Amino acid sequence: MIYQKQSLGQKTSQTIRQKQIGRIKLAQLFSLPENEFRKLITEIEKDSFFQELIHKWRVISYKKFTGVRIPFSLSFNEQVVPSLENFGLESLLHQNPKIMPILKKIGAAIGKDRFRELLYKGTNIGEIAEKCKLTEEEKEIFKVFLDKFELEKIASGTQDFFPNESIKRSGTRVFKIATIEREGDELVIYPCSGENGENYLAKGKYRINHNQFEQLYKEGRFAQGKIRQIFKTFRMLDLVNRRTSTIYRIIQHIKERQNDYLYSGNIDNLKPLTRRELANKIGVYPSSITRVMVNKSILTPQNKEKSLEFFFPSQKEINKGYVKNLIEEEEILLQNRTLPYPYNDETIRSRLYQDYGVLVSRRAIAKYRKELRIPSSNKRVKELKGETISKG
Repeated sequence: MIYQKQSLGQKTSQTIRQKQIGRIKLAQLFSLPENEFRKLITEIEKDSFFQELIHKWRVISYKKFTGVRIPFSLSFNEQVVPSLENFGLESLLHQNPKIMPILKKIGAAIGKDRFRELLYKGTNIGEIAEKCKLTEEEKEIFKVFLDKFELEKIASGTQDFFPNESIKRSGTRVFKIATIEREGDELVIYPCSGENGENYLAKGKYRINHNQFEQLYKEGRFAQGKIRQIFKTFRMLDLVNRRTSTIYRIIQHIKERQNDYLYSGNIDNLKPLTRRELANKIGVYPSSITRVMVNKSILTPQNKEKSLEFFFPSQKEINKGYVKNLIEEEEILLQNRTLPYPYNDETIRSRLYQDYGVLVSRRAIAKYRKELRIPSSNKRVKELKGETISKG
């Protein structure tokens, strides 16, 4: 009985220790710079053992993220189409016989040279549909085909053309990981690739077919020495999935929460959003959100690159933006002589409530002003009088 209790205690301690080690490894992976993370994925996928698991045994596959579109990169030049031996193009065409006339229609309308020009600029399905006058049914068939086509190319290891999507700012490398585009009334996520064409957001999550693995194991398809390596690969893919899924869910939540800003481009339409709020929603630690967002940006529908942190303003930051707007308004009205005196803090407080529905104290307004380096209304009156005298 004593031995059993000790054994149970040892097992519990071992389980806790394994969880702690797992959390440390996950934190390290979340903190890994984007270029190092992409390099890690490339190394994993180039490994011959991984290639065997994904192509020969079909134990590993990809599960595309919902709402993520793959950049249009299908060329009609036969020279760049992967061979049918390693790539399931023939199978895709067989599965969807309606796609061939659509492909011919697009090829005839665009032409090879024009197609490559559009491709370089990051053409999306909406643009192609409009230029080639595709019906809604043709557009949907085309989209489904492209998704499957691109995933097959990725799985087969075929490299696509992607421009370099990383930039440097003040010595710090910032990675543009996605573009959010407006297609009609819909906001769509298009992932961006790295320098070497790697694009984990386009691929989605790794999906491990454990039933297939167990069946192959029972059949003796794997040498005993490889079993440990297989489980090590599975654990690594699980860690990678957690980081990629977290990044995807951050972008997806930004798209949903900040849709007013993304549609308009007006900074006043930003809503307050905290890392803790998002962490609670997607089931991770706030620190994980902070780690994974470092030095990453997205491109808005207005073609403006914004860091991920930009989309997480506090209510205080938003209020300060409103105060700044009112002071800018004040300057214009004073110049036009339609406002006799600058706004005092009580007036600003009332306008915040009337214009934006924000209720704060006069003391808070004074604090916002100081942080924005805006003088009090009395000093602004003196400045105004001094300017008037000098002009007189």
